[in-house]
Amino acid sequence: MATEQKRNASDWHNAHGFFVRGTIVFSGAKLINKKDGGQLVIVKHEIALKPGLVVWQEFYDPEKTPEIKILNGEVMGASQFFSKR
Repeated sequence: MATEQKRNASDWHNAHGFFVRGTIVFSGAKLINKKDGGQLVIVKHEIALKPGLVVWQEFYDPEKTPEIKILNGEVMGASQFFSKR
């Protein structure tokens, strides 16, 4: 029985990834111009935990991610990435 429970817990962890429970303190997006002429969007989340803070950064290529739009050098349309978290 213990082996069966251990296997199920492992399957759950592998299937669902990483889970953090806390309060989102900050979410924002920043546009980076790379040296090769391309662009990169960094979506940053700061999550407050009981003892401490977690900073989670996601990197997106605006050319490959149609949900993110860049208008006059500012990131638009990234708010849906904030609400997913």
